[in-house]
Amino acid sequence: EEAVAIFAQLTRLNPDSSLHWNNYINALTAAGDLESAECACRDALRASPDDPNLLDKLGVVLLRRSDPRGARDVLLRAFGKAPESPEIRIHAARACVECRDYRSDDLTQPWRDWLPLEAELQYELADLKIQSGDAPAALELLEDLLQREPLDPPARLLLANVYERVNRLRDAERLLDDIAAHDAGLDTGARNEIAHQRAQLAYRHNDYAEARSILESIGPRTELDYVHYRLLAVICDKMGDTAAAMQALQTAHLRQVEELKLIAPHRVEPGAPVLPAAVGRVTPEDFRNWPRLLAPDKKQSPSFI
Repeated sequence: EEAVAIFAQLTRLNPDSSLHWNNYINALTAAGDLESAECACRDALRASPDDPNLLDKLGVVLLRRSDPRGARDVLLRAFGKAPESPEIRIHAARACVECRDYRSDDLTQPWRDWLPLEAELQYELADLKIQSGDAPAALELLEDLLQREPLDPPARLLLANVYERVNRLRDAERLLDDIAAHDAGLDTGARNEIAHQRAQLAYRHNDYAEARSILESIGPRTELDYVHYRLLAVICDKMGDTAAAMQALQTAHLRQVEELKLIAPHRVEPGAPVLPAAVGRVTPEDFRNWPRLLAPDKKQSPSFI
């Protein structure tokens, strides 16, 4: 709070100084005053509308304020101003992932050229790779990071998750045990994540009762954590408890719709198509103009084994 007051005074005395605005925004964000941080970003951008670092900060604040669509637009604009910045590309990719935007992979495609990154940024990149389904890349990033920062708790916890995804179950279990035994300062979110990973491992070992017990006792990670209920539904179904499975699926569906309202509100407007991808885009005239292609006869067809 003291830093916020000092940096606020500096921005009033030097309204054209991006340095003071950056420090002020950082202090507001650290203090948890995201609404004021957003206002400060917009005030700073009035004086420097093309400053990529200010645009980046605004995008990150909007992400934290649960406005992924606004964040994506701002961060892609920042990327256009500074396409060589790994930090801006990673933040823009995060916003694209949250908006289910296919451009996220393109933004992080040259990630190997960026290494080594600052620990927090490399962790975020690894998390992005997991969400895009590239577990080997996440594994490489995390193992590289932990060679430099061997006691980084978030990175170790994320690595345990990656070990499970690449079927190194014993490694995942050993790492979780070590984290729980030595990281006494874990916060509630980290403990919740450990429990979810243990539930996933129990499920992988076909110990459905243990997995269900963990999930029901720990609860979801966040208010929109539909993945928690989806796994619970699968486990209940495996145990033959159809009613509990359907209840979990209903909760998962409701939470996923709430997330959809944030990232794609047009999808839940009255009259919106249920399957937008299935909306016809080929006219009868288009179809009539298609070339008529014939498959080869049996003698010309290869065999696939």
